[in-house]
Amino acid sequence: MCDVKFSAHSRTIWKNRSGGCRVKVVVKDNEVDLARIIRNASPGDEILLEKGDYVVGEVFVESDLTIIGKGAGLTRLLLDGHGFTCDAVRSFRVEGLSFVGSRESEVLNVKYGRVEATNCEFTGCELASLHVEVGIAKLEGCSFHQNGYGMLLGEGSIVSVKSCKFSENEVAAVWIEGGDLRVEESTFQENGLGIATTWSSRAKIISNSFLNHTIDPAITVMERADAIITGNVFSNCRCSIMASRYSTAVIEDNTFIACGDARTPVLSISGNCSIRGNILESNRFSELRGLPIATCVGSISERQP
Repeated sequence: MCDVKFSAHSRTIWKNRSGGCRVKVVVKDNEVDLARIIRNASPGDEILLEKGDYVVGEVFVESDLTIIGKGAGLTRLLLDGHGFTCDAVRSFRVEGLSFVGSRESEVLNVKYGRVEATNCEFTGCELASLHVEVGIAKLEGCSFHQNGYGMLLGEGSIVSVKSCKFSENEVAAVWIEGGDLRVEESTFQENGLGIATTWSSRAKIISNSFLNHTIDPAITVMERADAIITGNVFSNCRCSIMASRYSTAVIEDNTFIACGDARTPVLSISGNCSIRGNILESNRFSELRGLPIATCVGSISERQP
């Protein structure tokens, strides 16, 4: 093992099992050109960032790479440009970072690759802070705050979300078109839409909390999408779940507290949807402000197991 010191950062080089070299870069100066370090990285390298704000222009991640900070809010990447683009990368892993977007760019765009984010913050982006076009993403312990879209997922995306928080995202916390999504043990608060599943997408929405969605639905299932919605808590949501346009859904073991209003039902089902089970018997309703469920006659098919 050799250790070479630089004024802005140090490098530790070691061999992996196949005999190749991997590099661990410790960045101690936030004036360093971080984009250049990323461009020059080799597959398997790790970049460790100290506390501080790092201004980063447009970055193309083209090799397997890990970037680790000291924690969200402590190590901040201020994106001056179009953010990070991962194209055909087998593994891009980020941990303990705040991604602060410029107004008209995406923070992290995944094209034909795999991304893992742990304990990161995504904020300040008027578009999608995380856009997975075709690829795999795994997120745990992350927060998405005050973006246009928290996450925008395209056809061919496979995304899992656990223990994350989505708040005050203007259009939607999560919007998925044609991909696969699993969301569990996460919190959605005061977004436009909470989760929108559209265009033949498939979603499992399990054991989450939806709070104060007072304009648009907390969850929408439409355009032939399929969703399993179980074990969630909805509180002070104008319309908790809206299913429409030939979609299918399982809606059971959820709790609805102080939801709906005089004109808006807690659950809105229309457009030839197929709903499995008996919604009123398999969910809990408390202190409702409107009807528990409203349907278009003949548009809902309740299939028993």
